[in-house]
Amino acid sequence: MKIFIRNALTVLLIALPAIIIISIFYILKGTSDPSDSRKSEEPKYYLGVSGYIPPNFPKQSIADIQKYWETLPSYANLYGIHVNWKDKDTISNLSNATQQPKEILLGYQDPSDWIGKKDDLKKQIDLIIKDHSNIKYLGIGNEINIIQLSEDHDISELYTVLDEMTQYVKRKNKDIKVFTTIQYDALRGDGYLMGDSDKRSFNLKLVHEVEKHVDFVAFTVFPYFDYKDPKDIPSSYLTDLALYTDKSFAITETAWPTRKQFGGKLKTLTEQGYSWSENEQLEYMKILKSFIEKSSTYIEFVNWLYMNDITDWKDGDSPTSNELFETVGFRYNNGEEKKGSSFWYRWVNNL
Repeated sequence: MKIFIRNALTVLLIALPAIIIISIFYILKGTSDPSDSRKSEEPKYYLGVSGYIPPNFPKQSIADIQKYWETLPSYANLYGIHVNWKDKDTISNLSNATQQPKEILLGYQDPSDWIGKKDDLKKQIDLIIKDHSNIKYLGIGNEINIIQLSEDHDISELYTVLDEMTQYVKRKNKDIKVFTTIQYDALRGDGYLMGDSDKRSFNLKLVHEVEKHVDFVAFTVFPYFDYKDPKDIPSSYLTDLALYTDKSFAITETAWPTRKQFGGKLKTLTEQGYSWSENEQLEYMKILKSFIEKSSTYIEFVNWLYMNDITDWKDGDSPTSNELFETVGFRYNNGEEKKGSSFWYRWVNNL
């Protein structure tokens, strides 16, 4: 079974025309974004949400979209916008819909995205910095350790781009921190549910090499790719994050699903013991919080992947897309809270 994790980055964007509408709504209404009322001092670290999934997605109403942007500040003091590096419209629509501090990640899919295109990327960076406020972090390259490289290209070509772009961003705005991301489970030589885990090996050298070219390295962290219950996660799973880098670090996406039973082609996962729940999601949040608060290494930010589930799923049905991510929100698709929702809310609002 082969499931590509980058699907988490590029979840269905058919709702974007409605984002434009709701942005206009806020302008015409003459009121500021609800996040304006939040306390202005810097938090100890940022804790937020990545991905745009309003209630009842992908059949959301204008009221659903309005509720999403009004609710977001209560669950995130940082908003993660993760898109293909060329997708300036999505960046614009999402960024302009909220005044929350932002983390923008420009994803690469293969070497053709960066070879000979540095000028195009600089133009994109110019637009982002010029047109969007409150950008705290800018990421270049998503999960670069699982990008498929051909015999004609190697990762050092990407390092050259990261070097140049980090310096370029600093000349434009010295306060924006630049990062790139690594898929943590693949880095460890694991990631069973991604497929091909038997072909991977532990690669700490990659982190030390990459961090020379950016302000810090960020990770996508999905322990359920290998562990069937949060209590099975070894203590070293998260604490090793702080040992793998000589700088600060961040988690751009993390989550725990709540589906108990798979149907259809993935029924075998349930038979193998991959059965999750709201209680397990809450338990993973507690483990994550404990790790972050005890870490001696500075953590820039942690973003949960999706506030709401991406589909109106039912236990035992056959997932239609994004199989490993469709139930990771801390709210159901209709916006109803799961047990982890109130925990995440308290965590964010007590930083």
